[in-house]
Amino acid sequence: MKTKSKINVAYFSPLDKGEREGVVTLRPTPPRLPSYEGRKSAAFTLIELLIAMGIFAVFITIITGVFTNFIQVQRHAIAQGQLISDMRSAMEAFIKEARTGYGSTYAAEGDAVVFVNQNNDCITFRVIDGQFKRADAGEQDVCSAEDSDSNRFSPITSKATEIIGLEFSIPVDRVITIKLTATSKKDGIPPISIQNSITSRQMEPYAQNQ
Repeated sequence: MKTKSKINVAYFSPLDKGEREGVVTLRPTPPRLPSYEGRKSAAFTLIELLIAMGIFAVFITIITGVFTNFIQVQRHAIAQGQLISDMRSAMEAFIKEARTGYGSTYAAEGDAVVFVNQNNDCITFRVIDGQFKRADAGEQDVCSAEDSDSNRFSPITSKATEIIGLEFSIPVDRVITIKLTATSKKDGIPPISIQNSITSRQMEPYAQNQ
């Protein structure tokens, strides 16, 4: 006699209210927006940053202007110093040779002087193309400005200096007076004038218009 096996089937009933309260449900947390106070604080920080950047820009502008002005003043001082040094050097070169000269004359236009130096060479000083120049014509029977052509002249002032005025005169025997006016080729440098009188140390005095 066959017996039938019984299958036990478990039935799960729905969770009642109490059981459902014990179940933990995981849900995504939505992002939190900043509060009004936080947004207000962030805006105030941005304003501070803009103010700081503005102050910094003004400071940089002032510093740049001061530095630029300082550089211009320095360049002006350097150019003026070079002009003074160049004029002093040219004047000393002329004085050194003129003191040992004799039998001198000066051109009718007054911008050239000619004399025989201690080596019996005919020396001419004059302005050519804005430069104070010297020429040595060697020994001549009669020393005059025409004895020195343009190829013989060599400058005794630099190219940065422009001679705008040169006057020679012989107020008394044995004395030559020179007045030299020059300016720098750089902008903003005022012209400078220097004058000096040189007395001949030779026995034969300077002579006018020989």
